[in-house]
Amino acid sequence: MFLGKEERFALIILILVLAVILASHIFLSQAEKSSFASEYQNISEEGSLVFFEGVVTAISETKTGGHLIIETDGPTVFFAEGNAFKDMINEDDRIKFTGIVSVYNGKKEIIVENIRDIEIFRANI
Repeated sequence: MFLGKEERFALIILILVLAVILASHIFLSQAEKSSFASEYQNISEEGSLVFFEGVVTAISETKTGGHLIIETDGPTVFFAEGNAFKDMINEDDRIKFTGIVSVYNGKKEIIVENIRDIEIFRANI
């Protein structure tokens, strides 16, 4: 089974394309989500990837599901299954969230899915 000139060329191109895809995947998986996000504004569209940095004004847990509702001096943040991290976040902490804009009961909020999407800057250190 000998490959002709065209087949060898096609195989080399295929290998190069796969190498580029693998390198891109590795690079993008290491990049922070916030580097692809735009800053949250009142005009941010639903479904947009955004970040917001502000001060936590209140934290509460949902009655079911183990989610956190984090009130800020800007948008409300919904942290899915975040009650395990409730003790890590305090009122008056400055926090940067990265998530997806959603509308709940007619009000915009940011949905955060992972603790890696939250940066905490302690208020009193």
